[in-house]
Amino acid sequence: SSVLAKVIIIASGMEPRVLGATHEERFMVRGISFCAVCDGAFYKNRDVVVLGGGNSAMEEAIFLTTLNARVTLVHHSHKLRADKVAVDSAMKNPLITFKLGYKLIEYLGKDKMEAVRVRHVETGTEEIIPTDGVFMFIGHIPKTEFVKHLNITDESGFIKVNGRMETGIDGLYAIGDVTQKELRQIVTATADGAIAAQNAVRYIEALNRRLEDDETVHDEANA
Repeated sequence: SSVLAKVIIIASGMEPRVLGATHEERFMVRGISFCAVCDGAFYKNRDVVVLGGGNSAMEEAIFLTTLNARVTLVHHSHKLRADKVAVDSAMKNPLITFKLGYKLIEYLGKDKMEAVRVRHVETGTEEIIPTDGVFMFIGHIPKTEFVKHLNITDESGFIKVNGRMETGIDGLYAIGDVTQKELRQIVTATADGAIAAQNAVRYIEALNRRLEDDETVHDEANA
């Protein structure tokens, strides 16, 4: 079905990037998580794997250790992308073990996750790491496929907007995580929404005035 509107505000957000490893779908809601703060309590005093090499992976791994979880951090590269402070803090944490240069290729377990299989990216050597859960922090994908043809996204798929949340197409705005921005948090998304709403109202008012002026001109011409 189609809906006609004078203004559209896109707030489609992002979705977590996944590996596509064997049995990933089976454990997507039964052992795989994308938020340590949300689900960490379920893994108190247990073994977990954290995937990723950026600041989020370091920070979430450290958080999990506050719950006395034993963390194995797996990253496909030997070099971590996180800043030095975050890396140093994680490296000094006695509950965090690093498996750098490894890629997770399979989730193992029957009724629950029991382990993961990892493979060294250079040698091909495989290892099995016992774990009760996996926390995935390997990036996000903006949900913008439906506007790809409009040429309003950057090379990563994020929508380009100005300070008024305008996309460059009249009446089309975008807000929140789906936009090209530095900080993606609830507070910035709500601020984007307030800005877009205010400017959308002004756009509609200006549009209505133009329509009224056009009607007046048309009526006078036919008088």
